[in-house]
Amino acid sequence: MRRHAVVAAVLAMLAGCETGEKPPPSYDLAAVPPVPPPSFEPAPAAPSERDCLAEAIYFEGRGEPREGQIAIAHVVMNRAAAKGFPGQVCDVIREGESNGTGKCQFSWRCDGKPDTPTDAAAWSTAQKVADSVMQGDATDPTHGALYFHNAKVQPDWSAKFRRTAEIGAHIYYAK
Repeated sequence: MRRHAVVAAVLAMLAGCETGEKPPPSYDLAAVPPVPPPSFEPAPAAPSERDCLAEAIYFEGRGEPREGQIAIAHVVMNRAAAKGFPGQVCDVIREGESNGTGKCQFSWRCDGKPDTPTDAAAWSTAQKVADSVMQGDATDPTHGALYFHNAKVQPDWSAKFRRTAEIGAHIYYAK
């Protein structure tokens, strides 16, 4: 009820000011409690393209030699540049996860485990490799590959593509 009285007094004051009248002498602005600003949580910042590429390197190849990590990064970059794939690195690594089928392009995106790096040294290495590839300092050892899989498995789709390289624990393919 007190706020209602304050609002009424402010309206009366404003109405009086338009006609040249003075506000009522009993109105005390110092007695009006300050209104706190609205509280809200800011939206989390979207990851940078570099961080998305580093995620792919980290989760797909943190146990690989540097050349293997560079190869994984180039597959992501090759997809981002190729027709038929999303044109942004972050969209490439997240492709398929929002359709609800569980058919992600990169299995670590749909395995139900947290996608937060826990090994600080491996994350730092992944970021450095991502920087190197994005800046054009690392040549593509996959020769334009758009796909890869672990050498321990042989997915059905692998017969549809041309094998371009075997680096570390992965085999790479192009159309």
